[in-house]
Amino acid sequence: MSRALSAALLALHAALIATVVFLAIVVFAEPLGIQGVLYTSDSANALLLAGDILRDPTSYGRWVLPPSFYLVPDVALSALVIASGVKPLWQMPAYYAVMAALQCLAVGLVLARLRAIPVALGMWAWTATLILIVLVGLISAELTVSSQTVLRTPLLFYHSGTLLLSLVAFRLLLGSSDSGSLPPASRFWLSVLIVVATFSDLIFIGWLVAPAVLALVVIACRTRQFAFFRLALLIGALALIAAIAEIVVNAARRSYLHANDIFHPFAVLSEYGRAIAASPDIASLIVIAVLIIAGLQALRIIFAVRTDAVGNAGGLATLFLGTGGPGALAGFIILGLTIDTVDYRFLIPVYVYPSLWLLYVLFGKPFARSLPAVAAAVPALALGILAAFRFEDAPPPMAAHHADLIACLDAEGRTAGLSDYWDAMAVMQPTGGRIHAVAIAADGLGYLWNVNRDWYFWRRDNGADAAFDYVVMRKLDPAKIAARYGTPDREISCADRTIWLYDRPVFPRGSDPRNPS
Repeated sequence: MSRALSAALLALHAALIATVVFLAIVVFAEPLGIQGVLYTSDSANALLLAGDILRDPTSYGRWVLPPSFYLVPDVALSALVIASGVKPLWQMPAYYAVMAALQCLAVGLVLARLRAIPVALGMWAWTATLILIVLVGLISAELTVSSQTVLRTPLLFYHSGTLLLSLVAFRLLLGSSDSGSLPPASRFWLSVLIVVATFSDLIFIGWLVAPAVLALVVIACRTRQFAFFRLALLIGALALIAAIAEIVVNAARRSYLHANDIFHPFAVLSEYGRAIAASPDIASLIVIAVLIIAGLQALRIIFAVRTDAVGNAGGLATLFLGTGGPGALAGFIILGLTIDTVDYRFLIPVYVYPSLWLLYVLFGKPFARSLPAVAAAVPALALGILAAFRFEDAPPPMAAHHADLIACLDAEGRTAGLSDYWDAMAVMQPTGGRIHAVAIAADGLGYLWNVNRDWYFWRRDNGADAAFDYVVMRKLDPAKIAARYGTPDREISCADRTIWLYDRPVFPRGSDPRNPS
């Protein structure tokens, strides 16, 4: 079998098998109690933003975004799903299916390339230990269903598009020769990818740029081949330019981090250390253990990889896969993202990069020869696409997370209201804006991130005035909500939530939710 055909079969196998796994997760989401992980307001943002841009491209300027735009591939892929005619209820599953297939296609291409490169294989024990400890730590920190933590995977969460671009960029890097040169076409596409990916999501710097530059600089210093340093300089410079452009654009849109929101790494580390000393817990101690092990692993790789044994390309692969995960974990700790389990999405490389290594070490060539699996997966992919259209009016299991809340609002005839962020986007998106649910902060002011300012004044579905007549009280401050909007005319309980109902609009047009009158 030719190398090209073998690589193609490996990539196809990985992509289609992922589709089977995805469909199984969607089908069993409700019985496992994990629909809340898969169908969240964070996951709905790209679809809502893409829908607004398709209707009115200028609306992008009215979105308040964090320091990441998610334009490529998240918003672009969402726009493709919407433009294809998939109804709102099934847009999220369709998005997940396409993203899962693309990601695993990228994984397959990386694995196919690794098969042609001699890589230092003695790392598998370290990487297996790292994955195991991270899993144990996260599961111990998750006090609900442990499967929710395990399924916070790169296939099914925010920033998954950034992982896709990181894998593609890594595959392009693996095309470099032992002299450090890239084919002109690969260099061009790598440059474009770095600019677009960094501008779309700054986390790309930590997931791809930093480990790639580190690996290239280490190899350049050891081999004294300046081509590797030039490639590192190119990647770093392009990422820096794109990051500055992103910051300038975000600042011009008045939607960048406020001064009190900027991270101070040393202060965060100091506060985190004091908190652990005062009240030690297993989860925090495990996170620290992982950080220590990951740091030792990264140092070991940097100082122990012998390029004369595996070649420069093998050294590049070894350094990138070995340091990328620990680097992401260190960033996770330094930025203080250790409290909210939603932030586990920033740990994606900790799972993926070592897992790539293990797949290569443990399975290698046999992984590319599973032709029966390809034959079984093709119908699954076709059925998944057909289901999005055939059952477009039936809710997928994932949407059941907010189905009860939507049913209650429909029963009360309420079509515009306010709620916490997590009860807003996940209601507006699957209803296609039929229920105009807009996020507010706990004190009743407008929410700062991932929201279109126009939604506070006009409905998303038809442009009419937004006459809000309900407030979902989960995670809101009752005293401050009552002070701002008045006491409700009626109060109901639904889906473990208290809903305040008003007989009059509580948020008339002209009152800016972000500035109390």
